[in-house]
Amino acid sequence: MSGQPDQAIEHFTKSLELARLVGDQSYEAENLQMIGWGLLGMVGTGDYPAALDHQQQAVNISLDSHLHWHTMCSLIGYGLSQGGTGDYARGLVSIQKALKMAESVGLARFRSMALDAMGQHFQDLNLLEQAEALHTQGINAMLRAESTFWLPRLQANHAIDRIRQGDLNVGDELMTALELALSRGREFHAVRCLEGLAELYVARGEPEQAIHY
Repeated sequence: MSGQPDQAIEHFTKSLELARLVGDQSYEAENLQMIGWGLLGMVGTGDYPAALDHQQQAVNISLDSHLHWHTMCSLIGYGLSQGGTGDYARGLVSIQKALKMAESVGLARFRSMALDAMGQHFQDLNLLEQAEALHTQGINAMLRAESTFWLPRLQANHAIDRIRQGDLNVGDELMTALELALSRGREFHAVRCLEGLAELYVARGEPEQAIHY
């Protein structure tokens, strides 16, 4: 969360070795999916093929062992990894499975993560109205749950959806999201807010401010 994916991967890899040594499938699945998250470009190093491999292993173990918490998070990471390697159709299917599981057990944090991930796919595909609707749902879910867990990233993506549709009045939304991310020590969400601010100033024709962000 502090934006140091290499160090995170190193520690999760050591933990994975220990989990396998003692035969703990729960921690094996958790460490595999966390390494996978560290390899994703949205929060980490951007090695999508390696992320895909780790998340797929995590999903398989989680499903076989009926580890529902791990399955939801791994499916979201797996879907993002699939999208990162160009397979958006299967990526959306994976994330939708996680979303249905989260809704069935009433877990707002995973529901919001899944909605954000689906919105990210639609954003990448330039289907911006669909992306905005999904990011709005995610924001509302976080607000109803009175949680800030995934809120800054959802707000940043929502603003980016609007920028790409021609709405350049999202500066306050992005600054609010940035301040929230930094106040919670979530630099990996702050990066997305900064990307949004940079894109906003490109669209406004203010390149120096864009470069600053």
